[in-house]
Amino acid sequence: MEYATPEVLVDTEWVATQTPDENIRVVEVDYDPENSYRRGHIPGAVLMKWKSDINDTQS
Repeated sequence: MEYATPEVLVDTEWVATQTPDENIRVVEVDYDPENSYRRGHIPGAVLMKWKSDINDTQS
């Protein structure tokens, strides 16, 4: 699979080895964001509601 900006993607092993860093932000993006985030997420991760935050509804 190809991504437009692969340099911003990391795997879970990389995340697990990082110490808290204010320059790194983990973003939780799930198909069902509210329920998935509520059930569990990486500590400090922010929730992105893709359906309302980044989904283009005009196209």
